[in-house]
Amino acid sequence: MSHLLVDEFDDFFQKIQLGEKQADRIQSAVDALSEYLIKYYSLGPDDYFVQGSFSTNTVVRPAPSKDGEYDVDIVLFSAEPDFTPDEAIEDLEAALTTNGNYKDKIEKDDKIPCVRLRYADEHKAKFHVDIVPAKSNPEGTIEVPRRDGNWETSSPRAYTEWVLSVADRH
Repeated sequence: MSHLLVDEFDDFFQKIQLGEKQADRIQSAVDALSEYLIKYYSLGPDDYFVQGSFSTNTVVRPAPSKDGEYDVDIVLFSAEPDFTPDEAIEDLEAALTTNGNYKDKIEKDDKIPCVRLRYADEHKAKFHVDIVPAKSNPEGTIEVPRRDGNWETSSPRAYTEWVLSVADRH
């Protein structure tokens, strides 16, 4: 009975995991994008990070009933201290518009508090990257934009570190 359960789980896991070609394509896009933004904003290596399921190695294949798209989230410390959330998003969008690789990938959506880049369905890896302009605050957390005109305190890096530490223990 236990071998059957293990086999069933292995089969299920194979069906939901991100394939090597897909993971490589997404990682390549994230690396190139990060390199460009770090250079554009003259940022240090700690001034951006990937968050969410891609960073915690918990990304799974999207359900067929959904849009069939992977998503990657990047937090970028690009917002000036006196920027409003809309100004921070507009500044990031302008930075991406100046690069021919990203200009046509920008998806306009006034409901999301980030800049979204949509990548074509290449190698069965249809995905988008959400880039969140952030700023540090004195409490050691970060502030991320909301479309209601306010900044929200968040700790995505600490959450990612916690998820990875829990995974390491199991």
